[in-house]
Amino acid sequence: MSGRVEMADRPSELGRLLASSPARRYLAWIDGEPAATASMACYGDMFSFGGACTRVQFRKRGLQSALTQRRLADAGVGAFVQVTALPGTQSHRNLQRV
Repeated sequence: MSGRVEMADRPSELGRLLASSPARRYLAWIDGEPAATASMACYGDMFSFGGACTRVQFRKRGLQSALTQRRLADAGVGAFVQVTALPGTQSHRNLQRV
């Protein structure tokens, strides 16, 4: 086995739900340059965080922590929020800290 994960030929039910749900997109800037992104999909009073990415030259500046804190604030106190990250990754560690 090559270790590759094959994608389905068509979107899953979850994929269709995510693609059709309203989402907010966030962009962090440093010195006039786009540095990091994130998104928050809304399902009524539930939220799913995704789309987190930081350009290499802007890493280790706390941008994803700031974007996570902003999305939590936008979701509101007591909101149900789902966040997914691969265990052991920097994204996972950042989310645990926040």
